[in-house]
Amino acid sequence: MTEAVATREFTLTRVFNAPRELVYRSWTDPDDATHWWGPDNFTTPRDTMSFDVRPGGQWQACMVNDATGEQFPSSGVYREVVPGERLVFTWGRQGDPDEHKPVVTIELTDKGEHTQMVFHLVGHLAEGDLLEMEDGWSECIARSMTHLSR
Repeated sequence: MTEAVATREFTLTRVFNAPRELVYRSWTDPDDATHWWGPDNFTTPRDTMSFDVRPGGQWQACMVNDATGEQFPSSGVYREVVPGERLVFTWGRQGDPDEHKPVVTIELTDKGEHTQMVFHLVGHLAEGDLLEMEDGWSECIARSMTHLSR
């Protein structure tokens, strides 16, 4: 039996112990993103990452499972870029049509010496895929929080 596909979404809100500019840079600079991009037990080699951070610009990265070596190439297109405040981009497997990929929105706001990040993903997905994505992104964001607190 195939799981029903529907428009599904989730939101993750986190407060970083880092200034907004550093949190934004961690999403837009591959040299920073390589330290946290991917869930636990995955690595994303710097040479697989490219970010053309402008509306219509493309990004790509390839996560590698540390235990098996299996590769998970992903890519998307930036739809909206407000430096230091907001990013909207598509995210999904390389080769999938961009219009079928989920859309990620990152919003950053100052909270004193900290930064609140609201991560929102919406897409046409099966429930199991959504839960897997939410778990994976939660782990990625936790890794980015650790990276930025150093």
